[in-house]
Amino acid sequence: MRLRRIALLSLFLFGAAWADDPYLAARKAQQNGDDKAYLKLRQQLDKHPLASYLDYYFLKDHIQKVQAKEVRDFENRYPDSPLGAFLVQRFIDEAARRKDWQSLLAVTAKAPSDEERRCFYFLAKLESGAQEEAWQGAEQLYLVGHSLPKGCDPLFNAWQKTGHLTQELVLSRMELAFASGQGGLLGYLARQLHAGHAEAGKEILALFSDPARVAHQRPLGVDPERSRRLMVLAVERAARRDPVKGWRLWMQARDHVAFTAPQRQQLARFLTARLYDTDNPKAVAWRDEAVRYYRDDEMTERRIRYALSQGALMDARDWIGVLSQEEQADERWQYWLARTEPDAAKKAELLKVAAQNRSYYGFLAAEDLGLPFQLNETQVPPMTPGLADMGALKRIPLLLDMGENQLARMEWYHLLTPLSGPQRQALAGWAHEQGFENLAILAAIRGDGWDLVSLRFPVAFADEFERFGKEVALPQSLLLALSRQESALDPKARSPVGARGLMQLMPKTARLTARHLGDKQAGDLFDPEVNIRLGSQYLKEMLERFDNNRILAAAAYNAGPERVDRWVGKDLPFDAFVESIPFRETRNYVQNVLAFNVIYQQKLGKDKPRMLTQGERKYRY
Repeated sequence: MRLRRIALLSLFLFGAAWADDPYLAARKAQQNGDDKAYLKLRQQLDKHPLASYLDYYFLKDHIQKVQAKEVRDFENRYPDSPLGAFLVQRFIDEAARRKDWQSLLAVTAKAPSDEERRCFYFLAKLESGAQEEAWQGAEQLYLVGHSLPKGCDPLFNAWQKTGHLTQELVLSRMELAFASGQGGLLGYLARQLHAGHAEAGKEILALFSDPARVAHQRPLGVDPERSRRLMVLAVERAARRDPVKGWRLWMQARDHVAFTAPQRQQLARFLTARLYDTDNPKAVAWRDEAVRYYRDDEMTERRIRYALSQGALMDARDWIGVLSQEEQADERWQYWLARTEPDAAKKAELLKVAAQNRSYYGFLAAEDLGLPFQLNETQVPPMTPGLADMGALKRIPLLLDMGENQLARMEWYHLLTPLSGPQRQALAGWAHEQGFENLAILAAIRGDGWDLVSLRFPVAFADEFERFGKEVALPQSLLLALSRQESALDPKARSPVGARGLMQLMPKTARLTARHLGDKQAGDLFDPEVNIRLGSQYLKEMLERFDNNRILAAAAYNAGPERVDRWVGKDLPFDAFVESIPFRETRNYVQNVLAFNVIYQQKLGKDKPRMLTQGERKYRY
């Protein structure tokens, strides 16, 4: 059914020339700037699922002539479309450019989310006579620790001329700039102070330049509360540069300043996290004393991982006892309590509890006991008539078949946002049936459908993963697991740093890997065949570099092989090494890839799925 639907859509969309299909012909006319041809074609397309896109593009391209009523009409005509919000944003920018404040307010009843458009909105409020609302908005915008867009200048200039920008507000913003480490902004703000406040500004600048001042005196001639807050920030600033020096400053400052209990805990959290790379015995003793005193689970977990990184497993067991009862019940710590339990019967009972979970530690516990892995799968909720009739479900297939993956994802997120968990899960089932596996994964996760295993772990691009896996002698399940972790099986995925495609290859890495395969160029990394071929080869190279150890190879794939070279060498058991990987992202990545591999082994029908090889278990890391 899915293949037939694709064939029909492909025939409808691409089987004829541009001029033979009204929608595609209308879109081409828009791109060519031929309004006459476009408007003629548009008359035939009122019932087309993507008519909203044609109308949006037309209004966007003619935004300088668009009136507020046209924007409102678009929103009313397409109430379920995400495009209305984008059209409003573009109209706000244009209305602000031409200073048409009345029209700006006509398209939005609330302040936009981004800073520059918020400034435009409150300037429009000012021009419309709503001064009090405008001044409140200006103050909210002003109190940030970073520089603001130039589009905000007219609002702030008017606000300042009326005397609303007080010296206390300038000092408050200096405090925020201090916290953000914005020295340039700090100096700019200090120059706006005068009389007694100017002296306070100089003190803040001096404290920013020399945080050690907190050891001997109150840094500011202002209210004690702000003084304490700035001293806390100064200690943190010093500790970023030198943790032991920051700790010593804190020891001195706390003796002559009455810091509040939350401030003391804030600094304890900050300092203890940075005192794990020192051998200063007094600092180490204070760190551990603070962790025990505050019994903060985040601080304690860091201390547990430090013990594991040192191979002090029984020490880690002691720190697990400091965790809250709720946190101790997590299968992660149940595993480690079992791992360090001297009594064999108690050890087995703890592992049995952990083994009921579909997770890295659940699978480790099951393998230790020789028990089958538990997937704990549940059924997908049924689609209701209301969901099935949503217009987005007609637009998304067309957009995907046209290669407009980003627009399809935008529609999907917009559709999911107001829905309940079960509704999102039902839509995940719909996406899976259509073959839109990445959308199914997103909906299942956003709907808290953690036990919808078939939807969260689909066997997508099965032929490609099997074929290229055989070429490099890697199991299909491992390649699927890594791709599921990397991109949620989205062939068009692109990370903020530029990694691309299913296996999230960086272009430079792809080029080097392609050369190893004898290719002059990497090719299109958004092409599943190209991406899987190169990604499989790169993973194979990481495995060869690390003695076919998937723990180390997965860590290297995520964080780089050079970092992994630095992390190994402490003679740690495998589980202590994994749990003490210093990057949270890489730690979770390795655990997920290993656990996902188990799931995919089961889904692919492997007779005896395994979590780890004996070599990986016995290796000393």
